[in-house]
Amino acid sequence: MDPQPHNAKPGFRWLTNIACAFLLFLCVVFGGAAFLFKPFQPMPQTPASATPTSTPKPHILVHQPVDKSSILYEDFSSNKREWSMYYPYGKIEMIHGKLILQTNLDDTYLIGKSAEFDLSEGAYYVQADFATDIEEAYSYGLVFGFNESLGTYYMFDVSPATGYYRLLKFNTGKWDELIPFAEVTINSYPEVNTLSVYFDGGDIELYINGELISSFNDKTYFKSGGTGVFVNDSGFRLIIDNFFAYSEK
Repeated sequence: MDPQPHNAKPGFRWLTNIACAFLLFLCVVFGGAAFLFKPFQPMPQTPASATPTSTPKPHILVHQPVDKSSILYEDFSSNKREWSMYYPYGKIEMIHGKLILQTNLDDTYLIGKSAEFDLSEGAYYVQADFATDIEEAYSYGLVFGFNESLGTYYMFDVSPATGYYRLLKFNTGKWDELIPFAEVTINSYPEVNTLSVYFDGGDIELYINGELISSFNDKTYFKSGGTGVFVNDSGFRLIIDNFFAYSEK
């Protein structure tokens, strides 16, 4: 038996194919348009790193006074205490709450001091924060036992670039090295170093960053209590902050 004939006429199949193709084209066009015109969504970005912040460390004196002595403090916000140079071979100035000290002669030291930090005779304490503006700096430190009219004083001398310290005594134009150069753990550039000295009737204690590094007894000690800071050699600037001092009366 012959199969039943197909209901659609072969002559109209091409119309069906064209219609299907046209519908497919419309789907592609409108689908692409919907993709192109949808709201732009940027790629997720890696969160920006938080800017590090430093919390100031409480500035605690190493050697607290035992008799409730008043502590003198200098923040160098102004020069009301009239800081000046002992030797006029450089520059002393206050910039942004810091004392800046520099000598302009090679192999020459410069002392900066204020008469308001000339302490009374007896036991006293002095402390300050030190930094430099370059890495290739020589040495700096604290001055104590200072008598300007006699030109006598002690020097606590440190050199972060080499990792050494020493204790010097200057008397009538002559140097005496009480503690020769010795190695010490000390912060390198650009970190700050806190230097401290406690003096009591010739007994001298030296501190770096809160650690007792050495002690010395000077039997022929200076009774004057003048204090200050110094920079040694040219080519760099010494930056001093947080100068503390007290005397036990």
